[in-house]
Amino acid sequence: MQLKYENDKEMLADRALFLHKNDVKYLYKKYHEKYIGTQNRSSQDNPEQPFILVVITNLMKHCHELQEAGELVYMNTMARLNVLNTPLMILSTSTPAGSLPFTVILTSDEIVTTFTKALNVMKNMASSTAFSGRGPIIGLQVVMTDDCK
Repeated sequence: MQLKYENDKEMLADRALFLHKNDVKYLYKKYHEKYIGTQNRSSQDNPEQPFILVVITNLMKHCHELQEAGELVYMNTMARLNVLNTPLMILSTSTPAGSLPFTVILTSDEIVTTFTKALNVMKNMASSTAFSGRGPIIGLQVVMTDDCK
């Protein structure tokens, strides 16, 4: 999308379309202060309200409709990205052209229930043609993951 509007500075300045990393940090900080509290506490203190941010770009929406996306998705978790110990989960799918991004998910912890909630949020955001036409109700056939807690 940035390439489409690379010469239109007004569009690029619109934070509703192009979030800056500081905008995401601010939203997370406000959420963290409201629901979790201090910086050293984790969502284990409040498991009903974990922080979940699901990012699906236009490219990722197109990847959701590929045949491979309905069959197998790889989930890689890179934990502890910043001071707030936010795990980053990258979902991708294999194609003849190589690996393509599927979804990016940020969570407050690496607990299985939080990951399950995050994947359900991702499924609910998907269109009816996602997952190779299987839609969000049927969803993915296989999700392969690295070791997580």
